[in-house]
Amino acid sequence: MNVSDQALEPIVIYHKAIRNLRKRQDLNSQDIFGQQSILLSLLVLLVSAVVSGSSDFRTIFGLIETCLHSLNGEEGILHGELGTFIIRQIRKYRGYVSPLLGPGQGVRRLSQSVAKPYTSDGWEDISVNCQLYPHFENAWSIIYALNEQACNIYVSRALANPGSPSRIDLVTEFINTLKRLPPDSPGLYMVPWTIFLVAAEAPEPDQRQFLEGVLLNHYKRNGFANLPVALRFLQKVWSNQTYWNWAQALTELPVFVV
Repeated sequence: MNVSDQALEPIVIYHKAIRNLRKRQDLNSQDIFGQQSILLSLLVLLVSAVVSGSSDFRTIFGLIETCLHSLNGEEGILHGELGTFIIRQIRKYRGYVSPLLGPGQGVRRLSQSVAKPYTSDGWEDISVNCQLYPHFENAWSIIYALNEQACNIYVSRALANPGSPSRIDLVTEFINTLKRLPPDSPGLYMVPWTIFLVAAEAPEPDQRQFLEGVLLNHYKRNGFANLPVALRFLQKVWSNQTYWNWAQALTELPVFVV
């Protein structure tokens, strides 16, 4: 492994970001560029936790929210293109992490995340990428639909009474939508989260096998250590599905699937 490869290792990124944060512990003493740098370092840590399968993601995201609160919210960091990018990423991850923090947060966040196609809080990446890759607009439309359907499935399960049957109709709709997504779509990185949530709801063996296979293909392509853990978690969910509310159980998931 050469020096450039080592620089991309998650553990190297993690420790480098921690060192930088320790040098600048007082956020309010920083200028806007220093504050943005700290939040960007925390976002790098969060991505590192995803790639390495670290269980620190809840703590890291909590630090991000604490930083924003100390700066009086998102407006305190919105300055220039970097500020816009940082807030867009925080909103995106806020939606993805919310089911793992508890059903209350998950329902509140994901119920409002699908209010408006492409432009709603948390899905700005889709709008931006539609502009960057207009010839892939159909693919981005499908990716939005997958996110919307996954959110609806999660909210439905989180609000369901114990022992309520699985929503096989919604799972079938999701799978049919997923099959329409071109394999060369630039937004495939936004798909594993949706597949994981829907797989947890899937009641039929053929549905489970299909969704598991898609997640395995993503793992073969990106090698993220979170996916094998997520797949083992799904096996546990499926073996207890008749009496286990998986939306509640997500608080026990030790990795951030995104």
